[in-house]
Amino acid sequence: MADDIEDDEASAHTSGRMRTRIEIVGRVSGRRRWTAEQKLAILRDAFGSEGSLRAACERHEVGSGQLYTWRRQAMSGELIGIKAPALARLALGRSHALELAPCR
Repeated sequence: MADDIEDDEASAHTSGRMRTRIEIVGRVSGRRRWTAEQKLAILRDAFGSEGSLRAACERHEVGSGQLYTWRRQAMSGELIGIKAPALARLALGRSHALELAPCR
């Protein structure tokens, strides 16, 4: 069947056009699980001082959207299991010093 595609006489309507090669990239099938340490290492590879998002995506076979999700989680503390409080209550004491307390 591949020989039929390569044969110039197989399809007359493409005779005057440039041929295009298509590269098929195999991906890992199924869902993968990454540890927090692996995710952080991949984020350093993508967003570090010498990092490249595109190169990290190709090297680790991860989509750029996944890396941005991990970056958001890392910045909020969710990636390593530390959740920042959603809101904080501001209380002013008699000395007018600011005291931040997590909402309950």
